[in-house]
Amino acid sequence: MGGLIVECALLGLVLTASSPIAIMGVLVMMPSKPHGMRSAAAFVAGWACVLLAIGLLGILGPSGLDFSNGSTASTVTFGLQLGLGIASLGYAIFRYRRLRARGAPPPPKWLARAGTVPPLAAFGLGALLPYYVVAIACVTEILNANVSVGGGLVAYLAFLLVTTGLLASPLIVVATSRDRSPERLAAMQHWLDRNSGMLITLLVALIGLLLITRGGLGLLQS
Repeated sequence: MGGLIVECALLGLVLTASSPIAIMGVLVMMPSKPHGMRSAAAFVAGWACVLLAIGLLGILGPSGLDFSNGSTASTVTFGLQLGLGIASLGYAIFRYRRLRARGAPPPPKWLARAGTVPPLAAFGLGALLPYYVVAIACVTEILNANVSVGGGLVAYLAFLLVTTGLLASPLIVVATSRDRSPERLAAMQHWLDRNSGMLITLLVALIGLLLITRGGLGLLQS
């Protein structure tokens, strides 16, 4: 059980690290007037709520099925992992080739307007941005671990707390260090501006390889 919680927490880290545009959205919203901090908090809440919904549906929905090794349900989840891994790796290769040919793409258009987004729209925007493949991968790992529903929810909570906490890190910086927060936030945004394109590509490729490995091995052993 402890290993599963650590694995889910690491997946939470990977999810936020592979979504630097989401962190940049929080950074752009925060200083805007008159509702910048509320919009940034609503953005983070939207991210957390959609991931929570995925976890609850994925863990509670099939709670009566048998996910022991060799079962039909476990074979389906391993096949899902393999398919998601192939799709993620293919997307990473596409991004890498585009980066090599054209350089880093411009930031998405919504990012330039993020400072004017009201809280309700920010909530909806936050719900649209997570790389859902990682959340689905986390759910399949929990199901294949064949733990109790309560244990599965605890493991998924670790995933949710890590990914949401990392996305909310600019808000945490402001809350805990108001004197130095502008310099720290500016440094964070500058680094993300320079490295977000390659960071996304590398982490999506890593996610794809991990899912292909987990799904492929699971299918071979089932």
